[in-house]
Amino acid sequence: MPPEYHSHPEYLALLETVRAYPHDDAPRLILADWIEKHGDDERAEFIRLQIQRVTLARIPFNPLDDTKHGPIYGLLARERELLRYANHVKWIEWREAKYVGWYEGDITRIDFNVGLDEWNYWFIRGFVSEIILPSAAFMTHAATLFAKHPIARVTLTKRHPCRDATFGHYTFFPSDHFEDNPYVIPAIFEPPPSGFRFATREAAFDWLSRRCVDYGRQLAGLPPLRDVTS
Repeated sequence: MPPEYHSHPEYLALLETVRAYPHDDAPRLILADWIEKHGDDERAEFIRLQIQRVTLARIPFNPLDDTKHGPIYGLLARERELLRYANHVKWIEWREAKYVGWYEGDITRIDFNVGLDEWNYWFIRGFVSEIILPSAAFMTHAATLFAKHPIARVTLTKRHPCRDATFGHYTFFPSDHFEDNPYVIPAIFEPPPSGFRFATREAAFDWLSRRCVDYGRQLAGLPPLRDVTS
């Protein structure tokens, strides 16, 4: 069994760099090397595998050359092996989480119960990078989540934009409809210049995710995501 290293000062310093620059692969690979030297070969391998798969996936598809898809399938199979055997529970670093199951459409999404709520985690490039959870849970645990993981996208359950049948845009309900956490919108999310009106559902979800990520990173003492990706 790999030694416990999550409280080691060097590990925490390297993880902070990963969290500060979540779109940069170099800090992740440096951390993978450190983890391997400290006895956790599977964790280091998983980080490298996912980065390698994402890199291969960026190569434009050529129907006459299938040299990239064979390796991708092999990487996915190995990722599945590494995520099993309780590694996925250990790697999210959330003791209160109780494993529920895999999401059939994506082996890198893991479903957990935290209390009475279901949370979803996505491992991307070796780390938890996307989460889905209730807004009340996000408000309660955002600082801890962003202190542990390089999260770059957040989806709040029951926060689905509705389409205005007259004007065709999408909008969120006003704050008094946010029954499980009625202060979530006025307290931390200022509306965009156009108000809560978006051309597409995807644009509405993207806006809400950016606000959640900015809020979580602020609580964790990290720079705004736009400042480290521009």
